[in-house]
Amino acid sequence: MMIYRLKKIKPHKRDELLQWIQVLNARSRELVLRTPNRALRLGKYAYRLAQKSCCEQGRAFSLLMMGHANRVLSNNIQVIQDVLIAEQIFEDLEHQEGKMRALNLLGISYFYFGKYEQALTYFSKGLVIARNIGDQFIEATILNNIGEIHRQMEQYGEALAYYEQALLISESLHNLTNIAGILLNMGHIYNRLNQDAKALSTYQESIEYSRELDEMILLGEALNSIGQIYEKSQEDQSALQYYMDSLSVLKECGNKFYRIDVLVSIGKLFINQNQDQGLAYLHEALLFAEEISAENECAKIHLALFTYFEAKQDFAKALDHYKRANALEKKLRHEKLEEKLNLLATEFRVDQMRKEAEISWLKNIELKKKNEEIENNSRLLTIANQELLKLHKQLKKANKRWKLLSTIDEVTGIPNRRCFDNKLKREWNRCLREGKSLTLILLDIDKFKLYNDNYGHLQGDNCLRKVAKTLSSVLKRSSDFIGRFGGEEFGVVLANSDYDNAMEVAEQLRKHIEMLKITHEQSSPIPYITISLGSATITPTSNTRLEKLINAADQKLYQAKDRGRNQVCAVRMF
Repeated sequence: MMIYRLKKIKPHKRDELLQWIQVLNARSRELVLRTPNRALRLGKYAYRLAQKSCCEQGRAFSLLMMGHANRVLSNNIQVIQDVLIAEQIFEDLEHQEGKMRALNLLGISYFYFGKYEQALTYFSKGLVIARNIGDQFIEATILNNIGEIHRQMEQYGEALAYYEQALLISESLHNLTNIAGILLNMGHIYNRLNQDAKALSTYQESIEYSRELDEMILLGEALNSIGQIYEKSQEDQSALQYYMDSLSVLKECGNKFYRIDVLVSIGKLFINQNQDQGLAYLHEALLFAEEISAENECAKIHLALFTYFEAKQDFAKALDHYKRANALEKKLRHEKLEEKLNLLATEFRVDQMRKEAEISWLKNIELKKKNEEIENNSRLLTIANQELLKLHKQLKKANKRWKLLSTIDEVTGIPNRRCFDNKLKREWNRCLREGKSLTLILLDIDKFKLYNDNYGHLQGDNCLRKVAKTLSSVLKRSSDFIGRFGGEEFGVVLANSDYDNAMEVAEQLRKHIEMLKITHEQSSPIPYITISLGSATITPTSNTRLEKLINAADQKLYQAKDRGRNQVCAVRMF
């Protein structure tokens, strides 16, 4: 390997050191996309040689190469730390090309952190230098980057203007890779503006260049984007064909990250067509996302699965995917905030390094300016803390939703036993304080075990859901409450309801279930699903206990069953 041959050389002259620094940095640039770890090692070695020879220009270019390698490795905090120092060195040396490249890389890094204003500042400065020194390649690259910022900010007119400038320059340079990428970005803009014909035409142009260059990732992304347009136009068959073509291309080049988005698109398309085979595509996408640790994609897929199972009323699986999505989103928010705080700390450290290097010659006015920058960093830290509080509020809201789901019975979709017990206790205490009456109705589906044995548990669950939905529809007052008491048994709480009103409600519940006419051949004398109800009404006092009300309603329920079922038995308690 080249790096080991270089280590054997021990140059004794400064000119030789400078030459090896240039060779190392050139080699690092060649390797950065294929083997970024090796490129980083070469950059570090070049940096040590530059320090040894006191070569500031070599040190700056070495830091720039280390920044490129760390960018590929997603070590974005380290990128900013190294490149901020490199940019300052190039500034001091008045080295325009080096400063231009540093500014472009800083813009890319700040774009990653969502700090678009700072990114735009760096890109704009780099663009001025590129035009001044006539570097059209970097000029086109920066114009495209600025277009990306405007696209993220949904400023589509401005974005297109920059893309068109970048495209014009790239065409004059015959830079086909740049052309394919810019056309893809422009297609995304037309897509967002619902200019479907223009978007399709632009994507097709990008596809032609991508095929010519064998740029499989760009090709796969363009095909996927076309599929999304056809799906939006409800041309599902065409959409599916493009999605499948995109999947085939990305599979051929071995890229898993971009395949995730395509698999999700296919899965959702099938699910929207009520085809359960879409579930397999979502699971495959989740498998890839977990394999490459794409946690943001994992969270999106879990939410899609949550929506699917919630629509299928499989609340257990829906809740499981919701919990997983919530946990991942919480982790990602924490990591994002931590990155922002680390960025502020890095900027602060670099600023301090500059300050310490310049302290010997800074005048009082310069010292004051630096102190103002430190104060500004403190304000930024305060803003970051405010963002953290906002994230905590969002998390609290998500936890509230999860808490709501945890009180719902998975089969029937109405409140579960724990929720029912809590409601009954609260209403008991309230009626005790206010001296109002309280009614508890316990009801049971007649001969439900025979129904389950004859029709199966899946049909039994379906029956429970229909009964629960019908019972809920009978209760009109906002204070009336129904929950699943256990098995085929339900409980109804009627606060501030006297005996006569309770009897009327109970009878309405019985009649509505009977009118459903759910076939139950083992039931007699009526071959349909019926219910038996036990009702107990009381005005709570300090001398009575809630258990007495529950026992009374339970006894009346059994009395209704003993008397032949499909009836109401009630008691007024004193």
